[in-house]
Amino acid sequence: MKDLQALKTTYDAAIAENTSMSEELIKERDKVVTLMENLKKSKGDVASLAKYKTQYLKLESDMKGLLAENEGLKKQNTTLTTQRDSTIVVLGESKKYNEVLVGQNEELSKTVEKGSKLTVLNMKTAAYKVRSSGKQIETEKAGRADVLKLVLQLPKIKLQNLATKPIMFK
Repeated sequence: MKDLQALKTTYDAAIAENTSMSEELIKERDKVVTLMENLKKSKGDVASLAKYKTQYLKLESDMKGLLAENEGLKKQNTTLTTQRDSTIVVLGESKKYNEVLVGQNEELSKTVEKGSKLTVLNMKTAAYKVRSSGKQIETEKAGRADVLKLVLQLPKIKLQNLATKPIMFK
């Protein structure tokens, strides 16, 4: 009877921990309580005592299994909590890095927008006829023009420091 009372106390302690297995533990504790009541009502003959002893041993082995499972779940919970915490840290770092990249992207977009505006200043064109000697003579007639000369000025583009560069027109 003392063993059954100790078993019931162990179940009560496990249930008090408020684990996810408390429903199973309550069922097993109720079985122990029922066994204790039956033992009190029994006549004390050898057959009924042997029956109650086997029930007690079965309940005790079930309790050990449930407590072992409970300990395993606690270890898994600890591991999962650690993994979750490290994942949250990595996620936070990734968000910060993403914010930096978004900021850089916005800056580059503004720079490209500034540089995409091309204006031409002081544009002068002239048509020339090229003689066999290579001398170029300015002409007003389009049919006689062999070469077009285009002189223009581009203001400084804010993308980079530009030097004088030849530009080909077709």
